Amino acid sequence: MSNHDQTPMVMPPPNYHALPAAPPLPAIDYNHEMDQARSLQVYLHILMKRKWWVIATFLTIFLATALYTFMRTPIYRTTALLQITQDNPGSQVSVDDKLSRLTGSDSLEKFQQTQYKILESQSLALRVIQDLNLKDHADFKSIKTNNPDKSETEIESIMIN
Repeated sequence: MSNHDQTPMVMPPPNYHALPAAPPLPAIDYNHEMDQARSLQVYLHILMKRKWWVIATFLTIFLATALYTFMRTPIYRTTALLQITQDNPGSQVSVDDKLSRLTGSDSLEKFQQTQYKILESQSLALRVIQDLNLKDHADFKSIKTNNPDKSETEIESIMIN
């Protein structure tokens, strides 16, 4: 046979490295969902097996929290916002008043300053002390006990201040 009768042999280039073979594809597991359902059943079985331990732990935490909540001293905090406005400013019909609003008159500021002075007055504080009977309140009893030689009016003035 001659050299022409043979099939030519293909030689790889000198820098040729054979690629690694691809890993085989994993086998498809059609029972995977069934296995997950079984594992859920296993977990439920474990919980049912230890149900009294789970219930006891839950009740202990719940009762400890309830006991702490009912035994602690309640702290009440409030805030108040006092808004000072004129009584029905829309009922004023005079032309002068409407003109003063347009020109920026100080009538509203004077009104508010008057209301502030009334709220800061000692007569209002005395009326609050008398109406709420604050002389007998625990926070104000210490004033009377610390000053036994003073008269009622002097004690009231100390409370007002």
